[in-house]
Amino acid sequence: MEEMKVDSTGLFFQSFRTLIKSGAVGISYSNLSGVILNANQSFLKLFGYTKLEVKSGKMSWQLLTPHEYLPLPGAVENLKKSGNSPVLPKEYLRKDGSRVSALIISAVLNHAKAEVINFLFDISDTKLLEEHLSVMNKNYQSIWNSGIVGINFWNTDGYILDCNDAYTDILGYTKEEIKRGEVKWFDMVDPAINKYKAGIEAAVLGQSVKPYETRHRHKDGGYRDLMIMYTMLYGSKNEGISLVIDITDKKQAEMRLERTTERMRKITENMEDMVTIHDRDFRFVYVSPAIQTVTNLPLSDIIGKTTWDMGTHPAICAYFDKCLSKVFLEKTGTVAEYKNIDGRHFQSVLTPEFDLNGEVENVLVVTRDITEMKQQIQQRESFVSMVSHELKSPMTSLKVYLQMTERSLLKGDMEGAKNFIKKANAHANRQVGLINHLLEVARNDSGKITLNFTEFNIAQLVNECVEITSLQYNHNHITVHPYSDFIVKADYERLMQVIVNLLSNASRYSSRGSEIIISLSSYQDRFLVKVKDSGQGIPEDKLPFIFDRFYRATEDGHSSSGLGLGLYISAQIVEKHHGQIWAESIPKVGSEFFVELPLNGDIDRIKY
Repeated sequence: MEEMKVDSTGLFFQSFRTLIKSGAVGISYSNLSGVILNANQSFLKLFGYTKLEVKSGKMSWQLLTPHEYLPLPGAVENLKKSGNSPVLPKEYLRKDGSRVSALIISAVLNHAKAEVINFLFDISDTKLLEEHLSVMNKNYQSIWNSGIVGINFWNTDGYILDCNDAYTDILGYTKEEIKRGEVKWFDMVDPAINKYKAGIEAAVLGQSVKPYETRHRHKDGGYRDLMIMYTMLYGSKNEGISLVIDITDKKQAEMRLERTTERMRKITENMEDMVTIHDRDFRFVYVSPAIQTVTNLPLSDIIGKTTWDMGTHPAICAYFDKCLSKVFLEKTGTVAEYKNIDGRHFQSVLTPEFDLNGEVENVLVVTRDITEMKQQIQQRESFVSMVSHELKSPMTSLKVYLQMTERSLLKGDMEGAKNFIKKANAHANRQVGLINHLLEVARNDSGKITLNFTEFNIAQLVNECVEITSLQYNHNHITVHPYSDFIVKADYERLMQVIVNLLSNASRYSSRGSEIIISLSSYQDRFLVKVKDSGQGIPEDKLPFIFDRFYRATEDGHSSSGLGLGLYISAQIVEKHHGQIWAESIPKVGSEFFVELPLNGDIDRIKY
């Protein structure tokens, strides 16, 4: 038996030595005064001391104990009485001043020598874990109560076991309705979306389920767009947790953005203006179809290239690059105007597009062909100058003739006065005619010219027009070709205005004593008026423009008097009758004008 006791004791000490050397437990010897006499490597490493410092008496429990636990006499007295200390977790000070959490067990080995053995277990990792769990719990409570994320616990039978207020706000149900089982979560899923079934099966098998978008029915019957992420609870095969975010507003905003983008795409693809986007290297990153009217290239051959690559004139390329550089550098828009080699004028509006950092990422360019606008501006400037001149001339002449009339009256020369008054009246009539032409154009532009259709004998109208023109231009002979009388339905005054204008032009541009011929004919449901002169004719290159507004050019290319509105107004009147007007001319031989109108004025039936 004694041999067995010795063996057991030897086994105990062998095991104890193994424990000391293992490093799993810090062990130290101290006296009741608190001085640490010896310690294993694990104990020293935990507190940052060396063997030499221990042997020199520089390590004690007073140094290792934080100030809030000092003094130690009470603890020492308890240790003396009971022989051991209670097991308590506690913080201790390392040599460098940092703290370490440890579990200490102390026992008195020899009361006579006042020796104490201390066993120390490092529980820093456990404390850290507890702290992490505490933070996680606080974060979870924060998320649960945030009102931003809906959270629910559910089972695979479809019942919701618990949920936060945010979840009830999203779907409109109360917690009581949900907990009573009146609502199953898979009954709320849009029938058109079946992702959740495969997701639940994967989650039960322990597979990860990525967040996905779905639609759940609200209590009011409508559907809400949701982003859902869920997983099975740890160790469970039939219960899980879901995080739910309401993205309805986001989805609606995306849909509005898509509709707006689609509308803008349709607008840009169908507008006459060219829309292009250029990156910082001045390359095209977007071009609208309108650019093909200029380049005659497919859009795919333009993307990624610069204006230099497109074969554009070098001067235009350099100017355009300068404008792009200005926008990128100054972060503000600009307007560029230039003339192409084919004579067309273009205007480009350059607008910066910014990235999230406030830097110019691209430049949006809207380019418009302003050739016609330039021509209109030039015509308007010419018109203002022309009107000023044309209105000034008769006024000057009128003033002169009135002064001559006054002198004749002072001399008693009544015949001379009558002659001057007649001439003054002619110039006044000319000015009235100019002003009336301007008013006619204004009324036509505003859509205020209306036609008063009546039935009348067209021969009577032609004879009246000849008579009026002959009184004004008596130096030419107007011949009326024989024609039969017939009734037409048209605006008598407006048609007279057209025919008188044609006869007046023929008289004005024909040499003195030449013959002017007017003829009239009808066929089927239309009638035709022709006015032919034997003047110098109209050059072929000018013939297409004679009915344009403000166009004035005689057969020799020199400007004539007047505003160039007579034929324009005539053409507008004929068009409102749903008729046609045109001219044929042979230079040095003469011109012939044609007016073709419906006989009965049935404008609803006539189409061109």
